[in-house]
Order: sequence, then C-alpha cells, then structure tokens
Amino acid sequence: MKSLSMLSARFDAAALRPPARLPLPPSPDPRWAQLSTECRAAPQEPLRVAKLPHWALEPAALHAWLRELDADLPLERASALGRMGLKLRAKLQDLGWGSAATAIWDCGFLGEAALPALAQFRPRRPTVIVLDPMPQPHVDTALQTLVRNAPQFARPVRVWVPPQSAPPEPTDPLK
Repeated sequence: MKSLSMLSARFDAAALRPPARLPLPPSPDPRWAQLSTECRAAPQEPLRVAKLPHWALEPAALHAWLRELDADLPLERASALGRMGLKLRAKLQDLGWGSAATAIWDCGFLGEAALPALAQFRPRRPTVIVLDPMPQPHVDTALQTLVRNAPQFARPVRVWVPPQSAPPEPTDPLK
C-alpha cells in the first residue's frame, strides 16, 4: 500500500497541460476504446510509447477521450453522490487499491516549454501524455527523459506521439 502522502498528490501542472473543455463531438468514435485498451495493457510496464494515429488528431475528439479517461467527463455527468464516489475511488486508487482495468488516469499534453519540468515528473496515477507537435530534437529529449526516469515510476505512463509531418517532396523542375 502507498503512503498517505499520495492522498495529497496533485496533477503535475508543471510538466503537463490538462485537456481543454472543448465542445464534445456528436458521437464517440469506437476506435477511441481501442486506444484506451492499449493504454491499460501491460500495467506492469512503467513506460510505453506509441504513435498517435492520424484519425486521432481531431482536437475535440482527442480532448474528449482524455477527459473521459481521467474521469473529468464522468465527474461532470455524475450526481453529487456520484462525484463523491468518483473522488473516493481516485484516492483509494492512489493508495494502491483497485483494478488497472478501471483505473482513473491523469491525462495531459506536453509542450516544448515544459520539457525542463519533465525531469522531475513522477506520476501519481497511471498517466497518458500526448506530445504537442514539436521539432524532432525536442521529441527525442522528452522521450529520453521519460525512458531514463521510467524505473522510478510507481504508475504506468503511456506516451502518444503525434505523427510527424512528412517533409515536402522536392519539386521536379522538369514536370
């Protein structure tokens, strides 16, 4: 069981930016469930990195998925008693109780400005990090920092890297 200090742990706003409250998409795409399943797979692995599929780049749907995974949307939909239950479940999970299959995650975006704070990042809960589009050297720095610190992670971290834009094709002056 984890120490009681976990009860006071907060979302790491120095390293991560929480998902925005964008208007919800009209209907959920079933492919998001597969991404959630991939996040929850192999909870004993401290770090997994994958490329975010092109279809997942639509901002409203991406933010809605993250807000669902981190229980922000269920919290909004719940009654007062339901909100208390979700908050209690999250704190019990922080203490090591509960199932990885139903865990409440922390979800956020990592941008270039937060790269220095990433060195101190230690997840309080299972965590999904979506990298902002940034130059490849910054992506490499972020991933190297996470790999170096992963042995110290008490909770699984899943990193989604957006597909990099392909460089423009050279123009053939003969065409």
